[in-house]
Amino acid sequence: MGADAALKTREFEASQFGPEIDEARRAAEAGPVFITEDGRKTAVLLSLEEYKRVSGKGLTIGDLLGDAAAAEIEFELPKREIQEFRNLDWD
Repeated sequence: MGADAALKTREFEASQFGPEIDEARRAAEAGPVFITEDGRKTAVLLSLEEYKRVSGKGLTIGDLLGDAAAAEIEFELPKREIQEFRNLDWD
């Protein structure tokens, strides 16, 4: 796959994995977790924060809309000044 090719992402519920997924997820918070097959590294599990850091992707509005904890984020919209409307000559 070339460097410009978009990665196809997928989601799996943690319940689809065995009980060890919780241990792996906790380990990923401390650093990358390599998954091996026959002694060869075949995949890596990263925390979401680390994935965003290495992929250059920050939080999107979609991430925030899907995150219940984001409801606690306080923000202030910039004040807008209302300007007078101008009549446009369309002729």
